[in-house]
Amino acid sequence: DITLENSIFEEIFNTFDRFNFTVKEDEPLEKEVAVDPEMLGKVFEKLLDIVTRKDKGAFYTPRDIVHYMCKKALISYLDTNTEDIPIDAIETFINEDHYLSNKILIENESIENSLPPTIVYNAELLDDLLKKVKIADPAVGSGAFPVGMMTEIVKARQILLSVLGYEINTYELKRETIENSLYGVDISYSATNITKLRFWLSLVVDEENIDDIKPLPNLDNHIMCGNSLIDEFEDIRLFDYGLLEAVQNPQLTLYPKKSEMKFRTLEKTKKEFFNEKSPNAKQKLKDKINQLKWEFTDETIKESVKTEIYKDKINSLKEYNDKEAKPFFIWELEFSEIFRKQNPDFDIIIGNPPYVSTKGIKNDKNILKKLYKINDDLYNYFFLKGYSLLKNNGTLSYITSNTYLTINSKINLRKLFQENKILEIVKVENVFENAMVDPAIITFKKEDTKKSNYSFLFKDAVDNFD
Repeated sequence: DITLENSIFEEIFNTFDRFNFTVKEDEPLEKEVAVDPEMLGKVFEKLLDIVTRKDKGAFYTPRDIVHYMCKKALISYLDTNTEDIPIDAIETFINEDHYLSNKILIENESIENSLPPTIVYNAELLDDLLKKVKIADPAVGSGAFPVGMMTEIVKARQILLSVLGYEINTYELKRETIENSLYGVDISYSATNITKLRFWLSLVVDEENIDDIKPLPNLDNHIMCGNSLIDEFEDIRLFDYGLLEAVQNPQLTLYPKKSEMKFRTLEKTKKEFFNEKSPNAKQKLKDKINQLKWEFTDETIKESVKTEIYKDKINSLKEYNDKEAKPFFIWELEFSEIFRKQNPDFDIIIGNPPYVSTKGIKNDKNILKKLYKINDDLYNYFFLKGYSLLKNNGTLSYITSNTYLTINSKINLRKLFQENKILEIVKVENVFENAMVDPAIITFKKEDTKKSNYSFLFKDAVDNFD
């Protein structure tokens, strides 16, 4: 349909006309003179017609909301992992955007006079914490939250490194943050590619010599495509959770299963892949990793199904061998380095999950009900999944429909929030174009509060989000 095709392109170009064409992603205070980071997200939205967008719940989160949530999550993370720094000092440090509004401030020793003394005294500790934080967005979309997190982490580390007297290399800081800290999953392959593109653009802008631009960090193993809510296929779990303990304590397993042996080989190959410089060698290792993943999954199915049925299951699974988008995602396999740490799981889960009902999701509806013991909207499942991926005292921050505040079917969510430490709930309005939903931001810590009293902020920002 040529008419339809022309109208789509006209809409895309009209979208392009609204933005300045530079590639720098920056905090809100720079929006008039630098890059508008919403461009790629808006283009991604415009490529979907309104009906498809509503079906997928694909609505781009505005920049001011993203930065607000990223800052709140980082403040909570730093507060959790330090003992002698008052939270108001951390808030001042993370929230003060004026530090970077003029590059001269970073090069000027007087920056120390602008910071709370306890931040200056603990600069090395804070920098180490920001360097090793682990963050995931289980519905990454076009990458608004990973990019927002990168911006806030790099900004904070620039300040700390300036205080410590180190030379600041923004390109390397961004690269290190992407490689060490940021993870995302989305059911849309196009969305994951846009996220990777945004990361690449954010790096390019800070490399002065085009010949010095390095390949992206290994984003294929950090930004991945799949259904992040489901870890099984045709009623078979695709990962044995006892495997992580067995791999960490090999002396406990006298006769390891074939799946365990495949998992160990996969782990070693991943390490080779991270260290390999040659593009050809990296591609060979990438192919080997993909093959090992499928071999691991095959062995897991064989061990789970003790009859000849496993052959049928494996044949069904082979349908997805060459497909980028899969109807499942095995977090512990794909991001095994996170779950094998001494203190496993993510420090921060953040995002904007889809706001759609499972009524129209024929294939996954029963699976989700079985896995999560409820029958509800997708955002409810994302809360439960995000919570399960969070380490003790970790922080979750989502912007979702605010229906969990009142309606009866969300009692499970209210109970979950009440059993943990709510940091704040902020009601907002008119955030998403063409989305018939009243959203709210909730940020809470995975912390048992049954035996303690505490207060949290409930803010009605419908008329004025700040």
